Amino acid sequence: MVKVVIPVDRKDNDNAQIFPHLGKAPFFANVEISDEGKVEKITYTENKGQHFGGRGRPAIIIADSGANVIIVRNMGPRGINIMKSHGIKVLTSKSQTLKEAINEFLKNETTPLEEPCEEAEHPF
Repeated sequence: MVKVVIPVDRKDNDNAQIFPHLGKAPFFANVEISDEGKVEKITYTENKGQHFGGRGRPAIIIADSGANVIIVRNMGPRGINIMKSHGIKVLTSKSQTLKEAINEFLKNETTPLEEPCEEAEHPF
């Protein structure tokens, strides 16, 4: 079983958009994929990190969730370091939606995120 986390704008398995800024994503989709490559379950975690008046950094919240993989558009250097230190593979996708990103992952078409973003803020 592989647990993939993807930052999204809403709880919608078909139409949720991948959120461009990990820390400010309203939700994290938690996608459980069987060893046979079948999506078993999709759940959503509300982002209660610092950007939303909560506690903790989103990268640490995700790392503590038991994720094996995170798929993002981009990520800052601290986030990448936190993920890698917890053994989480950081991948990037060109997909726009959650559904597309999952399919891209299942087809092994996502790529490792090699370079962090340089901006502190991402356009919405």
